[in-house]
Amino acid sequence: MGKRRPQKPKRRVRDIAKERGVYAVRRTLAEGSEEVLAPLYEVLPPYLEGAKGRLFTQETLGVTVVGASRFGKNHFDKGPATAKVLEQVPSVDSFISAKIGSIALFGSGNRISKLGFCLQSTDLQAENEALRGVYSKLGFPLHVPWYEKEGFVSHCSVAILYADQIGRFSNDDILERLDQAIGIRDQEIVLAPVARN
Repeated sequence: MGKRRPQKPKRRVRDIAKERGVYAVRRTLAEGSEEVLAPLYEVLPPYLEGAKGRLFTQETLGVTVVGASRFGKNHFDKGPATAKVLEQVPSVDSFISAKIGSIALFGSGNRISKLGFCLQSTDLQAENEALRGVYSKLGFPLHVPWYEKEGFVSHCSVAILYADQIGRFSNDDILERLDQAIGIRDQEIVLAPVARN
C-alpha cells in the first residue's frame, strides 16, 4: 500500500465566498436617522436583561436588501461577485427613505432570531426585485424563504435574540406594548447607499 497523502484542511463556504467577493447587500442608516430610533435605546434594554442577546448599537443598525442566506452553496462557490451585481442596479448608489412599521421577530425562529421593525418602502422593494432579476439573469437565482413567497419583507434588525429570549417576544401583546412604549411607528428613516465590503 502506498502512503496516504495528507488531506488539505476544509475551508468554510463563507470563507471562500469572502475571498471571491460574494457578500450580502446591506444598507446602513443615513446620518440623522439614528435620532428617530433613540427611544428604542431607552425602552428596550430592560426587556433584554438577564438573558443572552445583544442590542445592536446605532452604528451597526442596518437593513439587509439581499441576505447571504438567499445564496446557495453553488452561489458561494461559483456565483458572481456582489460588486458585479451592484453595478447593474443604479438605485444602490442612492439614499432611500422608509417608513417604520411594527416591531416583530425575524429569522429562523430556531436557536437565534432577531427583533426588528418592519419597513415600508416601494424603493427598497423595487431594489430587491432588481437585484433578484440580475442574479437570475446571471444564472444564480436567489432562494426565496417561505415568509417571502408574497414578496420581500424589509426590516431593520435591532437585537439578536437567543433561544432563551425568543419566548419573551413571541407574544403579540408583548410586541404591541413594546411598540407603543418605543413610539416610533410611522416615522421615516433614511438609508445610506449600499455598503461595499
